Amino acid sequence: MYGKKYCIRFNSQEYIEKFDKDGQKFLNCTTDCLLESITRITREEEKKKPPDCTNLYHRAFKSHVKCYLECDFCKICKTNKAALLNAYDFKDFMSREAINQIYQVLKECGPLQCF
Repeated sequence: MYGKKYCIRFNSQEYIEKFDKDGQKFLNCTTDCLLESITRITREEEKKKPPDCTNLYHRAFKSHVKCYLECDFCKICKTNKAALLNAYDFKDFMSREAINQIYQVLKECGPLQCF
C-alpha cells in the first residue's frame, strides 16, 4: 500500500538522514498532518454503514496536497531534491490522481521553485 510504504520510509533513519534540517522538519510535519487527516477521514467514514472504502482511499490521497503545502514543501523541494527523488518510487506517480496532485503542488509552489 502506498501510504504504509511511505509512512515507513519517511520515518526510517536511512531516509531521514538524507534530508537537511528543513527537510526533516517537512517530514515530521507531513507525517503529523497526514496522520491527523487520515484519522479524521476514517472517523467520518466509520459513521457510514458500511463505510465507503473507495471514498476513504481517495480522500486520504487528496489530503497530501494540503499537508505538503502547509508543511513548506515549496521551501524544501529544491534543496532536498536528491533526498526526495531517492525516497519516491516513480511508478507510484503514474496514475491520473497522482499526476493531478503533483500538478496542484507545483502550481502552488510556482513553476521554477522546485527546479
